[in-house]
Amino acid sequence: PIGSGLGASAAFCVAVVQLFVHMGWVEANNAFHFAKEIENLFHGESSGLDIAVILEGKPILFNRLEGMQVLDFSWKPNLYLSYSGNRGLTSDCVNKVKKMHEDYSQMAMRVDDKMKQSVDLILKALKGDKDTFLLKEGIDLGLSCFQDWNLVNANLREHIQILKNHGAMAVKPTGSGDGGYVLSLWQDGVEPSGAEFIRVF
Repeated sequence: PIGSGLGASAAFCVAVVQLFVHMGWVEANNAFHFAKEIENLFHGESSGLDIAVILEGKPILFNRLEGMQVLDFSWKPNLYLSYSGNRGLTSDCVNKVKKMHEDYSQMAMRVDDKMKQSVDLILKALKGDKDTFLLKEGIDLGLSCFQDWNLVNANLREHIQILKNHGAMAVKPTGSGDGGYVLSLWQDGVEPSGAEFIRVF
């Protein structure tokens, strides 16, 4: 769904580019860059993350400067997606973060560093020996970054609280924030109730 934090615009852009590649209008090795340029029309500035995931079709670690790395996980945590009830506009969220960097650059850099720590913790948890609590710590840290960026509006905050009240160990937005889907971590064997859920693994 559009504005849900699941990469709808990227999926559309990749579909268009794959058609162009099939027709011979775009070289296959230029598919990523061409799709990213199309997605810029949606968001003003695409990170390329969703496009890279869709083109690869596997979990990846993505860095705008260094590209992507395919990931192999040693275990599958009990993760679910659920819709927060309202859409989030990526372009608005990107502009909020840009403004933070312009107006409060040191604070913005600290939040960026904190998000890197979140990613590092999550990777360590997924590559290690089924460390659910390390994964929880990483997801919690990621949520705090969205809060620092002011990308958790009242509706999203309420949805997160409902999930936690139902037993979720940790919750964070999937996309740019301010709505869309959220990712929630649950204890092994727990099947969440109280909302419509999509199991990740």
